[in-house]
Amino acid sequence: MSDRTSHIAIPAYEKPLLPLTAKEIQSLTALINTRSGIAKVSDTIASAITVLGNATLELYPDPEEENEGKEKAMTDMERLARELVDENKRALDMKETLESIVDAQRQALMRGDEPRESSEEQGLSGQYESILVAKKRHWDAMSNTEKYTTSPEYLDFRRSHWEARNPEVPLPPTRTWFSSGASGAQDDESDIEIAQERQSYKCPLTLRPFEDPVRSTVCPHAFEKGAIEDMIKRSRLNGVPCPTPGCTKMLTLRVLKRDSVLKRKVARALALEKRNRQMQEDESEEEEEEASGEEEAQPGPSSRRGKSKAELRKIKIEKGAKKFKGSKKPVAVSSEEEDEEVDADAMDEEED
Repeated sequence: MSDRTSHIAIPAYEKPLLPLTAKEIQSLTALINTRSGIAKVSDTIASAITVLGNATLELYPDPEEENEGKEKAMTDMERLARELVDENKRALDMKETLESIVDAQRQALMRGDEPRESSEEQGLSGQYESILVAKKRHWDAMSNTEKYTTSPEYLDFRRSHWEARNPEVPLPPTRTWFSSGASGAQDDESDIEIAQERQSYKCPLTLRPFEDPVRSTVCPHAFEKGAIEDMIKRSRLNGVPCPTPGCTKMLTLRVLKRDSVLKRKVARALALEKRNRQMQEDESEEEEEEASGEEEAQPGPSSRRGKSKAELRKIKIEKGAKKFKGSKKPVAVSSEEEDEEVDADAMDEEED
């Protein structure tokens, strides 16, 4: 028995063909979908872009301040934001490519197909790499407008970046953000048109000015954080249709994002309103003081009585001389009556 076995030739080793086993497919699926896999990498990059946008707002608390070092920092943050978008796209490409390969292998395993490689030389790993290379080549050939203005994270960054330096000017249309030929492709260079932002500074739920606004990432609407989160938590579905009339997007806690730009705009609008109200009050007080000063400047009984008694007696004597001219009969007047009559006559004299 043992002699017979020893004479059986052992076949040469051959590299095993794929598809993946059920266990391997399960492991790759977990890598794709779990929050600790590629999805987490993408989320982390997206969060980094958000932090970068908030940093631009902190860099310029006063938009009027000019500083060469700060301008360079703003340029560097803009460049870094684009690089992060590039990396996020690569992470998403990895996830999409793995999904397509794993799904194809899962379907083959369910059908009981014979193990088969897509390429005798590459195998599935080589197929994975070649797909990624093709996706990157396509991405690099796109214009900056095509690449970055379709990224929600970059749109939020650019919104913060613009607000930091141009708080009173609406954000220009996306097609005007980049110069022609910046990435080897031609960007749309139409005439610059300023987009008119119609942003309410009051929450549609509380009807009060925003204090801690959050914006939906699936629609362009914003709400007070506490109000919308409370509405979602009270829902049996852990989500609610967007409360904005005409919007049918579903809102969950996951799609809400703090809106630092809107919060800054609201604070500035409230400060401007308070300043204008104070200026109006100051102007009203100045007008009242001017009116009061004009009244005091006009001659009146009090100002006329301010003359010395000697001057008033002189006026009385002159009037008396005119009044009783030609009469030799003396007129006796007490000192108290004299003062009263002098005052009254002086008033009449000045009125004449």
